[in-house]
Amino acid sequence: MTKVLSKLEKLRQDLELLIKICEEDLSHPFIVATSQKLDILINEYNKSITQ
Repeated sequence: MTKVLSKLEKLRQDLELLIKICEEDLSHPFIVATSQKLDILINEYNKSITQ
């Protein structure tokens, strides 16, 4: 679970940086892709804590 949490934090930081770089254009492909990866990881984390 620690590994998932560290991945979540890294993706969150990446997303923050991308939003700044892309001038807050939330439809930018890099932001969309990173958001999707973050969603997948959050779902994995939620599954792991409910089992």
